[in-house]
Amino acid sequence: MEESRYTAAKGMKADSEDEPLPRYTLKEMNALLDEAEANFAAGKGIPHEEVMREMDEEFKRW
Repeated sequence: MEESRYTAAKGMKADSEDEPLPRYTLKEMNALLDEAEANFAAGKGIPHEEVMREMDEEFKRW
């Protein structure tokens, strides 16, 4: 399966001036949204409640 551009860009640092984040066309952004919606429909998403619980636990450790 082909790796999406999002997956390839995930490892990039958002604050890096040497490696700016890629710019996407409207067609590419729509493709990323379609991919995300398909993953969500397939049950590959993480429920909001679980994300918030994990964030709360992480903040407590700080």
